[in-house]
Amino acid sequence: MQDLLSKRNNSILAHGLVPVKREDAERMFESVREYVELVVEDAEGLMIESEFPKL
Repeated sequence: MQDLLSKRNNSILAHGLVPVKREDAERMFESVREYVELVVEDAEGLMIESEFPKL
């Protein structure tokens, strides 16, 4: 997790200028998703509700 967090912090999404590789972004997303599902009741339902509507 520390490796992924460092990549995020150095990325253009946070404090740096380094692009994030797709694989790293997907690994980070899955790690965060696993944690959220442990601590947030109905996390899956909330994620579905928060999806951007497709026109």
